[in-house]
Amino acid sequence: MQQEYEENWPNLSIKYLILASEKYIVFIDHENDIDWATKADYDHVDIDKHNAIMNKAALLECIPCNHFEDKIIVNFKRMIGEAYCRSFKHDYSNAEAMLGYAQTFIEARNAEQSRSWYLSATGVTTLAFVCSGMLVWIFRKNVIPIVGKFAFVLFIATVAGSLGAFLSVVMRMGTSRMDSAAGKKLHYLEGSLKVISGAVSAILLGLAVNAEIIVPAFSKLKKTYLAMILVGFIAGGSERWAPSIINKVSGTKDDEDKQITGK
Repeated sequence: MQQEYEENWPNLSIKYLILASEKYIVFIDHENDIDWATKADYDHVDIDKHNAIMNKAALLECIPCNHFEDKIIVNFKRMIGEAYCRSFKHDYSNAEAMLGYAQTFIEARNAEQSRSWYLSATGVTTLAFVCSGMLVWIFRKNVIPIVGKFAFVLFIATVAGSLGAFLSVVMRMGTSRMDSAAGKKLHYLEGSLKVISGAVSAILLGLAVNAEIIVPAFSKLKKTYLAMILVGFIAGGSERWAPSIINKVSGTKDDEDKQITGK
């Protein structure tokens, strides 16, 4: 079989052969691009339908996929190549269906890769906060006399905020729409900033608790430091708290604040 298609289609850079016949050949080359060729006497039954298939296939091929392992890339390109084959056989409905399968396949793989990058970024950033918090806690007897107990607790609240942000990411990961076409760097940047914003929100809320702007009952119970840590964790999971505190301090209550507080 190999000798037969090599005689009909010589001098081709074939990495993966999809289909070879006397009239046409479809294959994946060594750069993972889909190539095809037809004989001079090949005729299309419906050139408009064939061109529509080719246009959609070309669009799918433009979806970035070089960040995947070779097996996934070949499987994706093979599905598109099979659509070419169906079109060359004048089976346009199945060619269209195969392109739909290819699109579903690559979108699922892109979502998986996106989640992997995003979780990696949030996990590493959170781990940095947690390790710093553990070191500060282990050497707390030396740290507290230098920075003071309030600064020490505020830092612990910041660590709690990063954990809250990470938990929020994990819980909402299945419902978030992501696309690896945005690139690895952007996913890492956004994931890291998500945790950092949670830590910053924890600082804002910790200061608000200490100033008795929110949950003043803890101050009366002499549990202000505990409240700072708990509220910091909650703030990390919901950065929307920060605008409501700013509005409360400034004495303004707009529609967004009402939606956040539910009042």
